Amino acid sequence: MSYYTSNAIRMTFQQDLKQMKWENLLFTTTLYQSDARKYLPDPEWKAFREILQGLPPVKQYLALERWVVEHEYSEASCFQVSSYVYNMKKGGRVVD
Repeated sequence: MSYYTSNAIRMTFQQDLKQMKWENLLFTTTLYQSDARKYLPDPEWKAFREILQGLPPVKQYLALERWVVEHEYSEASCFQVSSYVYNMKKGGRVVD
């Protein structure tokens, strides 16, 4: 069992929601269209994003966090995660 899985199991859903700091997953303050065209069409990212769609916010948060870590905080992964979180915020699925 991974750290993320065991950690999510130990906490109740409500506690977990309070502890998630979505702003920690925002690595840029401005999302440029040119970067979106460069980083968002990535097939690996698209497949990962589809997996995220059915997950509760707690698991989405942990998966997004793991994505940037596994990709060593690359410019692409930071942009991808930031974009995803901004869209979640716009849709009202993430509250600061």
